[in-house]
Amino acid sequence: MTPMKKILENFIILAIILVIFQTIFEELAVVMKLSRDTKHLLIFTGFVFDAIFSLEFLLRFGLALKNKRTRKYLGSELGWIDFFSSLPLLLLNSGPMFVLLSTGDTSMVEINAGAIGVMNVLKLAKVVRVSRILRVMRFLKLLKNIKFLNSKITQKHNNFIVSTVITVMIVTIMAMNISSLWSLDNLQQIRKENYQRVLTQSLDISLLYQKDYLSEVLLPILKDDPAVFLAEFQGRNIYYVEKPDMSLVEINNVKTLEFNQLTLYYVDHDAMILEARFNLVIIFMIIFSVIALLILYARKFALEISDTMLVVEKGMSDPEYFLRLKENPERDDEVEKLARAYNDIWLPVKLKYKNEIYTENDQEFLKKMDDIDLDAILREEL
Repeated sequence: MTPMKKILENFIILAIILVIFQTIFEELAVVMKLSRDTKHLLIFTGFVFDAIFSLEFLLRFGLALKNKRTRKYLGSELGWIDFFSSLPLLLLNSGPMFVLLSTGDTSMVEINAGAIGVMNVLKLAKVVRVSRILRVMRFLKLLKNIKFLNSKITQKHNNFIVSTVITVMIVTIMAMNISSLWSLDNLQQIRKENYQRVLTQSLDISLLYQKDYLSEVLLPILKDDPAVFLAEFQGRNIYYVEKPDMSLVEINNVKTLEFNQLTLYYVDHDAMILEARFNLVIIFMIIFSVIALLILYARKFALEISDTMLVVEKGMSDPEYFLRLKENPERDDEVEKLARAYNDIWLPVKLKYKNEIYTENDQEFLKKMDDIDLDAILREEL
């Protein structure tokens, strides 16, 4: 690997680690109700990471096409992770939000129904509510840089198992969102029913006490509700917050309620927080699952399979290597049978015929092997 390529690989590894933290902080910002500027900074950093990873994918994919190894890149080299964790997010999530963020100061935009309609274009990305979780899939790319006793078979096998488990988890979660098995619609419906009940009661109060419905009853209620930022009655604004402290995250979660001739626009904070907590659970579940598989499964695989393969391979290729494998009488699987055969058959044969088996000249080796009656040797050893 050239020095420049090594620098780029290390940069990508650092970016993967940082984007995982960025994704976690992006959800925590919603749960903790951090400031608008903080949320916009996280949107900007998310866009930068998605742009970097999209460029990386395009470069790697272009090189794979040029070298006619596209299938290998998308498959065994986890190129499909490069794709799903970059371009879809850039085009449907962070890209549109960054464009809206860079075209004006959202705190100074006059809030109206038309502006809300433009902002709701962002909800294309909400088809899959956990779209940002796709960034965490890049955690799997780090596995390529973790070594297990220099065993390629452990590395390859563990990468496949972990990638499969995490992919199934994410696909299952997405399927639940698309099929509405996990949905915030019920929570949003409860919120709307509460608003309708309050509006109905306020209308009854205005009729009972002969008070002006809009100015004396409704407006005080709207001012006491921090979620409502715009109200229209018969097509005209009767209440609005001139400079709402709303980030694009809140604007992306704007809901409307129509009651008679009244239309309310409000931010569904409860749904936002619930969704963010759900995403955090998924993120940490993925991270801890990967760590558990690395610590528990990879170690078990190395001890029970790859260590045996390493000893056998070295014992057959190195003429001075005579280490016996540790046998477990309680096991009777194929690996244990290989260990016993290696100890009981190969090592005695190797010790007795080492000079005949190992030679620097391949032709001389083949000639000597033709002269050796292996069947007789094995019968003698057995």
